[in-house]
Amino acid sequence: MSKPSLQPWIYPLIMACTLFIAVLLFFGICYPHHLHFQEQNQLFLFDADYVNSILSVPGGLADLAGRFLTQFFLIAWAGAAIIATLILCVFLLTYRTTPKGLFEAASLIPAATLWIYYCDENALLGPIVAVLLSLLAYWGLSAISQKVVRRIVFLISAPILYWALGPIAIITLGLYLASSIRLRDKEDIKFGAAAIFILIVMPIFAQYCVNIPLERLFLSPHYYRIITTYPTILMIVVVAAIVTPLLPTTSNNRWTTGALWIVAIVLCGYTVKSKYNERSEDVMSYDFMCRYQQWNRLINTANERKPKNSLSCTAVNLALGMRGLLANHMFEYNQNGFAGILPDFERDFVSPLTTGEVYYQLGMINTAQRYVFEAQEAIPDYQKSGRCFKRLAETNLISGNYEVARKYLEALSKTIFYSDWAEEVMPLLNNEKAISEHQEYGRIRSFMPNEDYMFQSSEIPELLSRQYNANTKNQLAYEYLGCAYLLNKDLDSFVKYLEMETDFDYQHLPYMFQQAYGLWWSQNHKAGDKIPEGIDSNTIMGLNQFIGAMNKMPMNKETLYAQFGKTYWYYFITH
Repeated sequence: MSKPSLQPWIYPLIMACTLFIAVLLFFGICYPHHLHFQEQNQLFLFDADYVNSILSVPGGLADLAGRFLTQFFLIAWAGAAIIATLILCVFLLTYRTTPKGLFEAASLIPAATLWIYYCDENALLGPIVAVLLSLLAYWGLSAISQKVVRRIVFLISAPILYWALGPIAIITLGLYLASSIRLRDKEDIKFGAAAIFILIVMPIFAQYCVNIPLERLFLSPHYYRIITTYPTILMIVVVAAIVTPLLPTTSNNRWTTGALWIVAIVLCGYTVKSKYNERSEDVMSYDFMCRYQQWNRLINTANERKPKNSLSCTAVNLALGMRGLLANHMFEYNQNGFAGILPDFERDFVSPLTTGEVYYQLGMINTAQRYVFEAQEAIPDYQKSGRCFKRLAETNLISGNYEVARKYLEALSKTIFYSDWAEEVMPLLNNEKAISEHQEYGRIRSFMPNEDYMFQSSEIPELLSRQYNANTKNQLAYEYLGCAYLLNKDLDSFVKYLEMETDFDYQHLPYMFQQAYGLWWSQNHKAGDKIPEGIDSNTIMGLNQFIGAMNKMPMNKETLYAQFGKTYWYYFITH
């Protein structure tokens, strides 16, 4: 008896299952905050004007569907499932058009390339929708049995597909032409070429209908967040999807075919791994926790992996401040100078959101509002942001600009995930008592100064001092002021700061403050002078050990960091 051979469908079935699970786990476990990042940089509204504004642009249908699905990225596993499903469908439809045999593993190329594409945080969901709908359109149109009708329909569909899906719609017509070439049908080849020609010249006519530069109409109205950039990787998807039907039908041993499938899987995994941006995901994770005020989780994350840039430092320091731990534990974490608590304003759509959260919690509402507004306006593709709209509603509500707050709340009420929150907040409009009694808004409003002043980033300590004097219960402003002096290594101003009267229930002078005070005292007093109150003997002992280690020649920096890396003294000499 001959051994039973593997069924021809077993390899693509295994590939389909493997692909779906791999993409799901990748985005759900390794890249969840990239999904959150996508969601926060758009605002999908169930509003006729909003929908019409998208559909009135070439590629609008794919863009609209992509934006609709992106709003579900607020839930990371939902976003991972959406991307995994779309990539799986692209693979299955590509496999359907690929000749079976030795080279059928090539059907993985478009799906794998799209997976690589979505490792880029600026890659929008519209292109994969356009690819999927283009493949579906070819499947549906090619099912027309009458040749004459099919040719006419393909010809007529060219401008429709361009307007609905954008330039990627060339996949539908390219597959028709490729199929005609394979069958050597000269009439179909002529109609296919004519349909492609119509689609190619459509941008020239489209520029008379929309106010979009011609080059964008040719390449992509809305495939990538940075509108001046066209991701060439999408060309690989388009070419691969069109060329696969032209591959030769070569019969071969199923084990050889299986080996090629394995090679395709390995190459796909290796390429995705090389495109995985761990640093970017790490920054996004800190920003996400800051957005949802997950202070304990943020501190625990920082304990597991130390923050490595100013944005992460800003988030960690805010979390420490919100939990009353800043003055005791700040220098146990990496600090990036003064930028670690309040970075300078950068005109982008990422960093101002985290910095704006700090100003919001400090009660500097106008500054927080400016940062968030500027971040939204800096989004490269001019979309609005659900996250920004929510914060702008809050800042205007706290400031008493109720009509402006109402505008943002009414917009958010037309969404899926923000509508409940908007409905809960709406009764606070023009209700001073309710706002004052609100746990968060009332507290922050009480921190607002009673007089206007000019904000200058070069005078942050003075602004923090003004903020604290406006409400001496603002412990965050008080501790930020002290830490600002320490980060600037201005010990003289810091000692004067310690003389300020406070109502905070410190059981002892915070440890980092003790270290700084002890350092200042050692620089300004002789040995044998009485140790000032507030500095315990352990701090003085540690300071003496640090000075002793510093005086050793040659100084061992690794040993110094191991012993004193989590002290203010180490920061003082290394920054």
